[in-house]
Amino acid sequence: KLLSEIKMMITVSLVLSMMMTTFKAPISIMMLIIVQTIIISMMVGTLLNSFFISYILILIFLGGMLVVFIYIASLIPNSKF
Repeated sequence: KLLSEIKMMITVSLVLSMMMTTFKAPISIMMLIIVQTIIISMMVGTLLNSFFISYILILIFLGGMLVVFIYIASLIPNSKF
């Protein structure tokens, strides 16, 4: 049962990787990277029977995605209403 769950997670991760090439907006690519990080951390957690490394991995990727989001938001010019 564990092997079939890992195969399914790998398949979903590959499909998401293929979908990433079709997106042009940075926010949608960022969301796909976050979903892939969650899938990879679930695989690592189930293989090692410890979710501590997975938790650290998610925190590192979310921190990086927040930096990317702030950079993208700073590129958008301020608009007056």
